[in-house]
Amino acid sequence: MNNIATKKPFAHTFLSEFVFTPTLLPFVDDEIVKLDTELGEYEQVFLDPDIERSLISRNELLASFAISKAENSSLTLQEAQDVYDVILGSEEFTFISDKLKAKQQLTRKDYEKLEFFNIAKTFRSLNQTPIKIKDLTPSLIRETHQSLSTGLDIFAQYLPDFTVYTAGGWRDNDLIRVGSYIPAPFQGIEEGVEELITWLKKNQRITGIALFHTALYALHPFNNGNKRVCRILEHLFFRGLGLNQKNLYSTSYYYHKQKER
Repeated sequence: MNNIATKKPFAHTFLSEFVFTPTLLPFVDDEIVKLDTELGEYEQVFLDPDIERSLISRNELLASFAISKAENSSLTLQEAQDVYDVILGSEEFTFISDKLKAKQQLTRKDYEKLEFFNIAKTFRSLNQTPIKIKDLTPSLIRETHQSLSTGLDIFAQYLPDFTVYTAGGWRDNDLIRVGSYIPAPFQGIEEGVEELITWLKKNQRITGIALFHTALYALHPFNNGNKRVCRILEHLFFRGLGLNQKNLYSTSYYYHKQKER
């Protein structure tokens, strides 16, 4: 029986127990680059500039929609499009404040609309001015979380079993569970994030970014909204390596559509 080689990428903190098994990956880095190159060649031959611009804009919508669906959102694609149109019009999303001024109750659908607005606005902003791996700091991770979580904690007053976000703030308790998984003790979050960033800067490759995503989620540095931070940063960092350079396709949306399979 062949031995399956495992690695421990991290030497310190909570992440030192993290085990990586390269042979279990369905693709190696070179294969992913080859697939991306083939997509790029297809785009050069078959897409005119107008179609390309349309795909780029629509992909921001679809990728943001898929990220919200990963949070079990019930928004339809048309509802997401309506919210996205507000962003394209450079407008603020005043729907929530308008309801509060009218003394109306906020609903789960209202929450999902604001959640999607934050995702799409953050995603669009960071696609235009990306965070580069070499410039990554704990503060930039916190700023990303703050942008994704702005205004959401008001729903703690309206929705049962709501987990607050504390936008931009590290988790300050050990109460959070993900199923049966117990994340890092909150006292070690800052040190763990520092170690992870240092490791990523030395491992700027496709597999390294995927490990960063997984390890950051394992740390669970925020009270809520960790998955969104991980997915958006991963997308930006892959593009920083040259993958999906023009942002024409969305693996997140494909996964959402093919999840059952």
